Amino acid sequence: MMDLLQTEKEKKISDFSQTDKLIIREFIKNPQSSILKISKNIDKTRQTISKFYKNLLKRNVINFSININYNCLNLDYFLIKVELKRNIDVDYFLNLFHSCPKTLFVFKSVINNQIIALIFDEYNTKISKNDSPCSCLIEKIQMDPRVNSCNIEGVITKIIPKFIPLDSRRISKDCSKAPCEEYCDVCPKYMQSCLGCPATRYYKGNFSF
Repeated sequence: MMDLLQTEKEKKISDFSQTDKLIIREFIKNPQSSILKISKNIDKTRQTISKFYKNLLKRNVINFSININYNCLNLDYFLIKVELKRNIDVDYFLNLFHSCPKTLFVFKSVINNQIIALIFDEYNTKISKNDSPCSCLIEKIQMDPRVNSCNIEGVITKIIPKFIPLDSRRISKDCSKAPCEEYCDVCPKYMQSCLGCPATRYYKGNFSF
């Protein structure tokens, strides 16, 4: 999958060159397209395509990631809404959610300094289902004095598109401490209703790559 990235300091898509747009279009159609194939499709030399492609990567305009069909995994999805007391704390909680390998997406809403996150939880025949995701993370946020409220909006049953992104947060299994600074081996829910944090050596779930 290819994502288009944009920040306040970066150019808007409307400011890209025509060659940039043509290359991006080719990758959207097929992220596995080769430089040679793209050069033929848009009638540019390989050297030109290679130059523009490297520049797009360097400028963080495009990014390639691996996505997996969520039907291949036993997952539940939860929508979390956090209302903060101060706007100044938004970045801290955005990064806190993003550091959790169970977070798929997190973003800020201008309404009441809200942080909204989509988090998954896993289940199998050996453990019971949870009514909330990652209790260590949620309880940590709920107890934080900078937070007005932290609510679990409910379980999401369908997601479109059906492919979810995978990244290094879910394949690093060397640590004993989770990104939220908790330890799975001392958690009473570990292997009872939780398969462990995907970023630790205690993890027993489906993201075992």
